[in-house]
Amino acid sequence: MYLKNAWYVAGFSEDFPAGALTTRTYLEVPLVFYRKADGALVAMEDRCCHRLAPLSLGQIEGDDLRCMYHGLKFAPSGQCVEIPGQSRVPTGMCVRSYPTVERNGCAWVWMGDSDKASEADVPANVGPDLPGWSMLPGRLEIDANYMLVADNLLDLSHLSYVHRNSFGPGLVFGQTRPKVERLERGVRVSRWLLNQPTAKYVKEKIAAESLDVWITYDFVAPGLFLLYAEMHVPGTAQQFGEGAPSGVEPLHKEYTSQAVTPENNGKSRYFFCYGSWDKTSALAEFYRDFGYFAFGEDAVIVSAQQRMIDASPGVAMQPTSLDAATLQYRWVLERLMRTEGTEPALIGGHRGDSV
Repeated sequence: MYLKNAWYVAGFSEDFPAGALTTRTYLEVPLVFYRKADGALVAMEDRCCHRLAPLSLGQIEGDDLRCMYHGLKFAPSGQCVEIPGQSRVPTGMCVRSYPTVERNGCAWVWMGDSDKASEADVPANVGPDLPGWSMLPGRLEIDANYMLVADNLLDLSHLSYVHRNSFGPGLVFGQTRPKVERLERGVRVSRWLLNQPTAKYVKEKIAAESLDVWITYDFVAPGLFLLYAEMHVPGTAQQFGEGAPSGVEPLHKEYTSQAVTPENNGKSRYFFCYGSWDKTSALAEFYRDFGYFAFGEDAVIVSAQQRMIDASPGVAMQPTSLDAATLQYRWVLERLMRTEGTEPALIGGHRGDSV
């Protein structure tokens, strides 16, 4: 089951070129996207209400979309405005249209009740068009339930193992426990990593062999991960205890915005922007390519996990103390789902009721 009344990342703005029909399946709903003459993005059911032919096989006519099976034409609202050979168009002749918003190079789609969609509720994310950050967009398809991908992002203790060939060996997330805070629509996790080996991907920029790293990230429903990291000389963490650094210039800082959008129960789309506070094209390409390598490691383990879950009906997961953020987030998501009248699904026996 899915949270419906929420903004999901449909892709990056560049994924929906003018003059083209782009298909996606989100929350098990086939969608077709196109742009009106003024560039505004339209999303509607990829299914003509007449004979259920795909509208993605149709053609754009001005702001409208014509089905190329029997010629019915639909306005961006989804209302049929023309039936060839028939003067009257019944008001019930329509397909569903979905609200869309574009910000910072990201395109969002609202999959729930259109009357409840508000642009004010679009999460404040970092996208490829945001000034200051050096970022290029990345995309992956993962053969796993979206909540397993969310679990992977919520518990970063896996970095020491899954990412031993990317973020670098030696990362020890278990030496300190993170601070986990509930937000209205998610959780916030923050911690210091003490005296960590300098990751090989930043060694060219930072001469130090080890660093204190401050990491804080929000995971916000329905599936947005926002992480900010600062790297400091060893000993900096002692100045601030468990709190965030203040008044000290970091040696390096990074940001990553990652979004998980479910296609169906066993497949997810994963969108990421990852970069540093350094607006140079060379760094942007490096981080994008590094992101594909590192997040591809996540895709391998999570897809394998999904296959094992499918082969293990009735076997429940056994959480550890490192699952605190995961369980807290599931509790928040289930509360939001029940508020809108959706009963949360149980995935591998692992849910937030025990929090």
